[in-house]
Amino acid sequence: MAKKQSVKMVPKSAFVMPALPASLKLDPLLLSLLHTMSFLEFSDDDAVDPDHAIEAMESVGAYLQRLSPEQVSGIQSQLTKIAAYARKKKLSDEFVEFIGDFLQNAGVALEDDEWDE
Repeated sequence: MAKKQSVKMVPKSAFVMPALPASLKLDPLLLSLLHTMSFLEFSDDDAVDPDHAIEAMESVGAYLQRLSPEQVSGIQSQLTKIAAYARKKKLSDEFVEFIGDFLQNAGVALEDDEWDE
């Protein structure tokens, strides 16, 4: 007879980005990137080493800086849509701010009028 093992609940210290509906028609690659970056940004230090998280996020930022102006514009448009959805669904202000500042924090230059969207 197999011995029963007790299940111990462990506090969740890793951030998981809320699922965004397909109806928003967002690029799945962008959503994957946002999911990964928000995990690195918001997970507790016991889940992700902060030094390694910063290093990984800086590398992602370096790649994003290679985007063409048209690609940046398309991503900014999608980020604006995500931020509006997040506000409507009353997701955390911290997450909304993360989305709104995503490209700027990655070091991606936007046209002056795009910063306030």
